[in-house]
Amino acid sequence: MTNITLRRSPWRAPFAPLMPRDRDPLGTDIRRMLDTMFEPGFMPEPAALVPAADVVESPEEFSCTTELPGMKLKDVTVMFDNGLLTIKGEKMDEREKKEGKRFHVWERSFGAFERTFTFPSEVDAAKISATFTDGVLIVHLPKTIEAKSNSRVITIAEK
Repeated sequence: MTNITLRRSPWRAPFAPLMPRDRDPLGTDIRRMLDTMFEPGFMPEPAALVPAADVVESPEEFSCTTELPGMKLKDVTVMFDNGLLTIKGEKMDEREKKEGKRFHVWERSFGAFERTFTFPSEVDAAKISATFTDGVLIVHLPKTIEAKSNSRVITIAEK
């Protein structure tokens, strides 16, 4: 009895061996690109730098926490204008380009970034503060007194 082994390319659909190459759903150009991804010396460009952020609201304030790993305080700017919080910065490329040195994997992102968040008019712009610790930026945007006093619990009547 003869054993039949079916060998598949990692990027081919299960039915691809039965389909002629010119009718391959991925197409030959895409397949060629995918096949070269894991060859020695292939190094993809890192993704654009878009820092992760959380915006949280409490009865007293809004807070915006942004992760900026590897960045220094001098490389970050925070502005607030007409309800828009803008966080800008630039993370410099730290790769040393020396003779005989080859990078095989480089996944860290570098470059300039800008994130803008819109807040309601109830932010007291004069009292906004920010802290930067261990690569985490936290911007505190206190609410105005009017915004804090306008909230109340409403009693629900039963009929």
